[in-house]
Amino acid sequence: MKTIRRSKHLLLVLITLLLILVNPASARIGLGGLSVDEATTLWQGVWEVGMGIEAGSGYVLDGNKLDIVRVPTSLSYGWQDRVEVNFRLPFSFQQSDVPLLDGSGLSDVSLGLKYQMSQDEGNTPASSTEVRMGWGPNSVVGSHAYSFGLLYAVSKAWRDGESWGHLNLGYTFYSKNRNDVFSWGAAYERRLRGALRGSVGISQGTQMIPGLTKDMIAEIGLAKESGRTLEYTAALGIGVSSNAPTWQIRTGIKKEFGGQAGVATAYRKGQWAPPPEATPNEIVHQGEMAMRNLDYEQAVLYYKEALSKDSTIVSAWNNMGIALFNLGRTEEALSSYEFAARLNTNDADVYYNIGLVNYRLGNLISAKRAFARAIELNPEHEKAMSNLIALQGLKESK
Repeated sequence: MKTIRRSKHLLLVLITLLLILVNPASARIGLGGLSVDEATTLWQGVWEVGMGIEAGSGYVLDGNKLDIVRVPTSLSYGWQDRVEVNFRLPFSFQQSDVPLLDGSGLSDVSLGLKYQMSQDEGNTPASSTEVRMGWGPNSVVGSHAYSFGLLYAVSKAWRDGESWGHLNLGYTFYSKNRNDVFSWGAAYERRLRGALRGSVGISQGTQMIPGLTKDMIAEIGLAKESGRTLEYTAALGIGVSSNAPTWQIRTGIKKEFGGQAGVATAYRKGQWAPPPEATPNEIVHQGEMAMRNLDYEQAVLYYKEALSKDSTIVSAWNNMGIALFNLGRTEEALSSYEFAARLNTNDADVYYNIGLVNYRLGNLISAKRAFARAIELNPEHEKAMSNLIALQGLKESK
């Protein structure tokens, strides 16, 4: 299966490079290269807020100069375990020798849906696909067109399992009132050391000037993780074609919020974090919830799972005995209670339960001993007292 999956990834990469070579039309996936952490998806229920400042200057348009500043903001939400919904809202300020390019307003707003295609296997990171739909509401600083984009992030590992980073590939298709129609971008990222990552990228058809079909930007970037929920990014780009900007710079900050915030970013970028493993006590709690719903079969499964992680949890052995007793699996229940008694010899309830099971099995002497032990540990254990009196044939306690 791994060989087939890797072959598919390689095929997609080759197709992308071929498209770049045979279709030198314009492309736009953000300013310069793609964002450097596109392969990580937020965990379910986690919010992420992003803000940044992007600037560029030196576009040559028939000898005219253009300076641009953009303030992009983003809001993302981990919708399901492998699905993220995100919304981007960039605001642009432009100053140019050309009056038609002088102005400010909303640039291309977009809504994206990202899906993590596979969980990481060992140290091999997973891959993700994002579909993005956008609209440029402003003809001066926006595309003034509808767009449909596809972004693919693929990650691989060396033979020893060490990740060598991930590659982002992006395409965007615009509605017919845009003369560049198709766009592309690519970026490669690798962890440098500790919480620092580096990236290199290239794209054609930048977000700064809609419809500019012959520009191409090369970019290098750094990302710094500050803790598990905060990240800073910075990138510097230069133009490699006549219509590209002389320079551009991007900075940004992202902050996660929510109960599982930071779960994904605790792994190498490009990996999809597996679900946080439930603790034995959390699994015991799930078993208790199942018992409240009278789902004893499920409760037994929960308790067995918890005990496979920690066999010293007395409440798990005792509660599993109760669930088994209610299922009519009396001998298994007795075995479970006896495990609990060996772990804690001072729990009156455990001995009371042992007495009940022995009574059900017809072991009256063992039942009396168990009830007597429960009373010895807790003289006010009324149920143990009444059962012991009943077994002894007495009408009242002496």
